[in-house]
Amino acid sequence: MSKKVILLVVCFMIFLWSQASAFAAVVSIPDTNADAGGTVQIPINVDNATGIAGFQFTITFNPSVLNCNSLTPIAGDLTAGWFISSNRTISGQITVGGFEPNANALTGGSGSLLKLRCSVTGNPGNSALLNFTSSKLSDSGGNTITHTTTPGTFTVGCSTDQQCNDGDLCTVDSCNLSTGLCSNTAKSCDDGDACTTDSCDSGSGQCSNIAKTCDDANACTTDTCNPGNGLCSNAAKTCDDANACTTDTCDS
Repeated sequence: MSKKVILLVVCFMIFLWSQASAFAAVVSIPDTNADAGGTVQIPINVDNATGIAGFQFTITFNPSVLNCNSLTPIAGDLTAGWFISSNRTISGQITVGGFEPNANALTGGSGSLLKLRCSVTGNPGNSALLNFTSSKLSDSGGNTITHTTTPGTFTVGCSTDQQCNDGDLCTVDSCNLSTGLCSNTAKSCDDGDACTTDSCDSGSGQCSNIAKTCDDANACTTDTCNPGNGLCSNAAKTCDDANACTTDTCDS
């Protein structure tokens, strides 16, 4: 075989390899989050789904943060009607698979192959990496399809009855009666000692935050007296002899 022929063969092989690399499927788990104590569906996505007729993945996770059980996962938008199965024999690990019973391979596009059903077992702020320890994509003839995998991170958020405080920690939204402030710093205490967003009732001059009152612009401010003009930040009140803000009353 001449050097020219060998060179052409090598160039052709390089071309084929580059095309396969350029169009290889990419399997990934997106970063997700859910409330503490709740449940979550975590998708396993694929880009360039051309020719895929079956798959199998083994995925690890931290069971103290996330528990992906052995129930059959939910088929993805690309695999509706596929046979989907799962198996979990080791804590913190699940194997999932699926195939098209009629050997009709996917024709391309991007989307989810399936969704893992998991319960959130960790505390707010905890995170867990969902990582592929093995993966396989196959065509309708059982041949392996070249692909890459990308893991994802799951993070536990605040439960629905909690809010973030100054330290970005989740706390039950509670009212501090001595300050009129709430653990959720975006809110304050109302008359029922419940935490609400500051709002002004222009009719009464009162705010939902009982430690504040309405000013001339109907904004909620701390009630302060300007001794220079005898007026208060609460337009419904005036300064008394002690420079405190009080409602005007007449001593007959």
